[in-house]
Amino acid sequence: MEITKESSTCNDNNLIYPPEGKLKIGFNFIHGFPFTITILLGVFIFCGCSEGDKAKELSRLSLVSPFNLVESNGGMINSTNLNGKIWVAHFFYTRCGRECMVLGKRMEGIQRLTRSMDDVNLVSISVDPLGDTPEYLKYYAKQFNADTNKWYFLTGEKSEVYDLIIGSFLLPASPELNSKSEFPKNFIHSEKFAVVDKQGFVRAFFDGMDRETPQKVFETINTLKNDFQ
Repeated sequence: MEITKESSTCNDNNLIYPPEGKLKIGFNFIHGFPFTITILLGVFIFCGCSEGDKAKELSRLSLVSPFNLVESNGGMINSTNLNGKIWVAHFFYTRCGRECMVLGKRMEGIQRLTRSMDDVNLVSISVDPLGDTPEYLKYYAKQFNADTNKWYFLTGEKSEVYDLIIGSFLLPASPELNSKSEFPKNFIHSEKFAVVDKQGFVRAFFDGMDRETPQKVFETINTLKNDFQ
């Protein structure tokens, strides 16, 4: 089950104009002036969305449950390490092909945009917890120039990893459906990135394959930062 959130924009592309010659409205400028001002003021109020308004539009989609996972340097990362932080989560496995490489590059783009933000972390969670050992994750992280002090590559017990992805992020995660091996080659996982606020609520999802996603995530992070100031 995946959650998608439609966004609305304030622009004149949403306005419907009558066909030329079908409808003509005329009025005296002086008498119509108050009406014109009222309409313009309404448009200004509607389109002048503040950062606070934008933050309110980012619904609390789900609450991330407590977790305790192993990161690529062998240490433990749990949900308390991310308290008071805005973080971006993505899901992958190291033996995945082009798709996961693209997702990793998009996360690398987010890392570049948020490098100076001390209250922002990136979290990449493997859907192959048996195969993706911390050693594998450490090598994998280097391919994306990851600063592993801020960008965590996590693995752990299979049940805990899958419960976290499915139960908290409401996204799919499983070995390939026809695989009976203890170490399957392929896994089902989402391409979505999840943005989590400082209170641990998932606030937005983005398509990780979209080249515009790093900028969209960056803008969402800034909106949430303003919401918590």
